[in-house]
Amino acid sequence: MMKITAIILAAGLSRRMKRNKMNLQVDGDTMLQMVFDTVNQTRFDEIIVVRNDEVLAPRGQYKEVINQDPALGISHSIRLGIDAADPGTGGYVFLMGDQPFLEVSTLKRIRHLFVKRPMRIIVPLYEGKPGSPVFFPAFLKEELRNLSGDKGGRQVMEAHGELVVLTPVDSLREGLDLDTKEEYDAHTERLTVLVKGAG
Repeated sequence: MMKITAIILAAGLSRRMKRNKMNLQVDGDTMLQMVFDTVNQTRFDEIIVVRNDEVLAPRGQYKEVINQDPALGISHSIRLGIDAADPGTGGYVFLMGDQPFLEVSTLKRIRHLFVKRPMRIIVPLYEGKPGSPVFFPAFLKEELRNLSGDKGGRQVMEAHGELVVLTPVDSLREGLDLDTKEEYDAHTERLTVLVKGAG
């Protein structure tokens, strides 16, 4: 069975949020913890968390990598995650630490598609827009390692469009990331209304 390494990218500087969003409470836990729990329940062969010093470490078993230079952009975190991975892994899935509503069932479905088509790049679509998590075959390792700036794996996807397989995700909420204070406050306010209504 092909090994797959899950790499959670959680080293961003949260400039738009103006505080480290990975530590914010969402539905009773930190944003990063929710993402980690989803990945952990999906049972990958290896989990790597790339974070900076300000981000609270999630609870659980994983390989930790501290990004000392988060200003270099997401490409630097991708490189650190790949370098920490088992050299024998057959593929990588990159997950954003600020996508807390992703469901285990969705992640398992996308992984199953990658296992069936291990030489392809598997990309979820949320209302027609590509998002995360994205699965990459290991033969693209060096191209992923050589990325620069803050575009992430999109550059590799654009260079290898013939390899990209798009798979729709029904729930737009699963693709949401909470980038700004307004988005976070709106989510928190919605939860408050729901709790009061239940009472």
